[in-house]
Amino acid sequence: MARGIDANCGSPLAANVYELASIEEPVPSAPTANFPSADPGAKNAEIDKLRRELEALREHPKVVTRTIAPTQSPSAPAQSQVPDSRHLTAVQIVRLKKVIATIPPSFEIRVESVAGDVEAMQYANEINEVVNEVRKTSDNQVIRGLSFPRIPQGVWICLQSETNMELVRSAQELAQEMIITGIPVLYETHKSFPGNRITILVGVRAIT
Repeated sequence: MARGIDANCGSPLAANVYELASIEEPVPSAPTANFPSADPGAKNAEIDKLRRELEALREHPKVVTRTIAPTQSPSAPAQSQVPDSRHLTAVQIVRLKKVIATIPPSFEIRVESVAGDVEAMQYANEINEVVNEVRKTSDNQVIRGLSFPRIPQGVWICLQSETNMELVRSAQELAQEMIITGIPVLYETHKSFPGNRITILVGVRAIT
C-alpha cells in the first residue's frame, strides 16, 4: 500500500523541495548603456571662455557703420562731389551719344562753362566726355567762360545765327533730346558765338 510523503519525516528529498519553494527568482534589470561623461575641466574652460567674450563685448561693443555713396555718373570723380550737384544719368548718356552721332562732322560741338563754379564745371566735364567719346576728340577741353553780361543759369544751346538751317536743325534736335531726357535747355543765338559751331553752355544751377 502506497504511503504519502510525511513533511516531518526528515527525508532529504522533502527538505530540498521546501528549499526550492522558498527561493525567489531574480528579476532581470533593464540594460544600461555606458556613455562617456564630459570632461568637467573642458566644460569649465568653455564656460570661462564665453564669460570672457561677453565681458569683452561689454567693454568694447562692436559698431557697424555703413557709407552710402551718392548717385553719380561714372565720369564724375568721387572727390569732386558737390551736394545736390547735377550729373548725367546712364539713360541720358546713351541718348546724347545717339543724337550727337547724327550731327554732321563739319559742325563743331564745344562745351563751355562758368569759370570758378565747381559744380557747373563738373557737370560740363561730364557732357564734354560724351561729346569727345562720340566725336573722337579727346583733346577738346571744356572752355572756361570768364566774362558774361550776366551769369548764365542752367544749360544753353547756343549758335551764332540761324542762317545755316542745317546747323540750326542739328542744334534743335540736340536741345530736344536733352529736354526729353530730363535736362532743361534754353536756346540762344548771338553773334559772339563762333560760326559753324554748336556751343553747349553749362551755367550755374538754376535758382528755383
